[in-house]
Amino acid sequence: MKNATLFLVLLLITVSTYAYSNPSKNLPPRSVTLCSGETFTWEEYLEYKACMEEEWEEEIEFIGYETATVNNTVGAWSSIINMPIIPVAAANLPNGKLMTWSARDRFSFGGSQGRTYTAIFDPVTNTATEALISNTGHDMFCPGVSTLPDGRIMVTGGSNSDKSSIYDPMSNQWTEGGELNIARGYHGGVTLSSGAAFVIGGSWSGGQFNKDAELWSEKSGWYKVPGLPAEIISDNITSTQAASNDDYFPWLWAAPNGKLFHAGPSQDMHWIDPSGVGTFTDAGTRGNDDFSASGTTVMYDIGKILKAGGAPRFGGNEPANNKAYTIDINTDNPVVTQVGNLSSPRAEHNSIVLPSGEVVVIGGLPTSQFFSDQNAILYPEIWNPTTGNWTVLASMQVPRNYHSVGLLLPDGRIFAGGGGLCGTCSANHPDAEIFSPPYLFNANGTLATRPVINNAPSTADYNSTINVQTNANISSFALVKSSGVTHSTNNDQRRIPLSFNNNGNNNYTLSIPNRNILPPGSYMLFAMNSNGVPSISKFIQIGENVHSNVTVNYPNLGGTGLQATYFNDVNLSNPAFQQVDPIINFNWGTSNPNGLGIDFFSVRWEGTIQVPTDGGYTFYTNSDDGVRLWVNNRLMVDNWTVHAATEDIGEIVLEAGISYDIKLEYYENTGDALIQLSWSGPGINKSTIDSQYLFPPNPCSNLGGDSDGDGICDDNDDTNGNCTLGAICNDNDDCTINDVFDNNCNCQG
Repeated sequence: MKNATLFLVLLLITVSTYAYSNPSKNLPPRSVTLCSGETFTWEEYLEYKACMEEEWEEEIEFIGYETATVNNTVGAWSSIINMPIIPVAAANLPNGKLMTWSARDRFSFGGSQGRTYTAIFDPVTNTATEALISNTGHDMFCPGVSTLPDGRIMVTGGSNSDKSSIYDPMSNQWTEGGELNIARGYHGGVTLSSGAAFVIGGSWSGGQFNKDAELWSEKSGWYKVPGLPAEIISDNITSTQAASNDDYFPWLWAAPNGKLFHAGPSQDMHWIDPSGVGTFTDAGTRGNDDFSASGTTVMYDIGKILKAGGAPRFGGNEPANNKAYTIDINTDNPVVTQVGNLSSPRAEHNSIVLPSGEVVVIGGLPTSQFFSDQNAILYPEIWNPTTGNWTVLASMQVPRNYHSVGLLLPDGRIFAGGGGLCGTCSANHPDAEIFSPPYLFNANGTLATRPVINNAPSTADYNSTINVQTNANISSFALVKSSGVTHSTNNDQRRIPLSFNNNGNNNYTLSIPNRNILPPGSYMLFAMNSNGVPSISKFIQIGENVHSNVTVNYPNLGGTGLQATYFNDVNLSNPAFQQVDPIINFNWGTSNPNGLGIDFFSVRWEGTIQVPTDGGYTFYTNSDDGVRLWVNNRLMVDNWTVHAATEDIGEIVLEAGISYDIKLEYYENTGDALIQLSWSGPGINKSTIDSQYLFPPNPCSNLGGDSDGDGICDDNDDTNGNCTLGAICNDNDDCTINDVFDNNCNCQG
């Protein structure tokens, strides 16, 4: 313990003859003085540091949780908890622990050395387990972060700007997530309602500008979304922010309408539809709020976002603002409302939503500065969604500014840690504190009695109900999504209140909403009593993996398949015959369909598709060769090339009860011939789309009309050129899909 204590002293060094003002130059000081009074040359300090780090790893001990006497208006902080690294980024894990990481070094950054120091923090024991990750070749400093549907953590770009890595808490392993199409750092990442990971922006690394959007899913890897350029998130107003910095850490929110909402930090806001080729529309401005770099946003209720603080640019000693706004995105026209101001301007702070719907802001500076604790704001503030006002809370001991993190813990407390990562500068903080919000205390300062969730399911489906049993009467339930944070940005953090029925005897039935409100992932379920005191949460997995071993029996929708037109060329121009194909699952190999040539043919399938329930659907094509797929007139797959068997993917949110146009085009060049159309969605594992969801076009609309008005295309409609291309080809004079013609209107069958 003695050596560990000395190391704590080491971490509080003061530099006697050198002011560390430019970390990029890496100029060492001539001497280093510890708080103990000991002075070292730089070389002696490095030797001492290396020795102490070895003993630190062997003897590290953490200080337990302590609280002072308080009342229920300001909360309380724990003692300082020492960390083996500076937690510049952090993410909730489904087991209640936190994954934290720094860069290629525990206490500094620079270059792209293909490694990252990580530490898993356990809030129950206040201990951390360090690991150096190098197998993915990824320095995960300044990345985008999103939490995947199954609880894994996706980390993208950063110092190694073209890499992505995935942490699996079940196996405690990091694996490669595939190379990004566009190298990037300081970008925005978020998990969509479909379950796909979305990124955009990030000119800090990998070059400047043109950091267009791309998507990742398990089957497709990373692919670009051509209709979503980086200009979407850039600022179109005059500000001190350099144009190359406009795409830094955008605020992105999966919205109740199934789209993605861009809330800033530029003044302009946007709706983003990432399905198909991608589209976007203007959503107005954020009231009178200018560019708010290093500000924060958090979803505190369904479709309701709180924005707090920020500055005209990242760094540069620019004055921050104390403005706060709510943004209601429950309609197509977002409603921006200015609420009470923070008591102090803040930048580089963190915002954390509580299960009560309140939001706590921690740390930050009155100006946007890097690697500085000057004028650090030690007191947090809590925002009340009912009054719209802020209340100052108990002060912490350590400044939490640039490169600090804040996350909600499963017990309703808040983890606040880090700051710095600047080598030996005084702003380095390899430690953390845990804040207990006011709702955990009685008025006399004693700890309040918590309700307890005795029983709750570990998984839940969309648009369903779950049964929960507690030990006391409950006034409200809420889900808070597991999320990841870095550089004041946490785009997955959201709190969703749940409607429920009280069945008596502390038994409750909770309603789980749709995937647009609850993007798939791991959620913390909190129960709160009439005093607003929260339970320790239960983790519930909501999303696709719920259905991995479940078959959902939806009612038969009555479809029969899609109308298929087969062509004797690769250009879809020389029709041979038509038929209704119940499913599209053809592997002809080196043979041919129905008498066509073995090579150089094409097919077009068209009609409508209906889905059994609302939600995000993923469409998969497996083809050899060219393929194009449209759903709802949006190009979902476009691989019109000669290629070996290849799976392509597209994602879209669809509603039950609506007939959506669908069209699939395919051509075979030479060699093997393969075309398959599959999907996955709510309650549907990846599988061939069954005929019951596919409907051919109305025959009359394709064959020229129902001339006698009886709603049936039959012999009575064989007059006045009602057949397609104006003729009847087959012997029975019926006007049917078997009457197919070439471009000169000559019968082909």
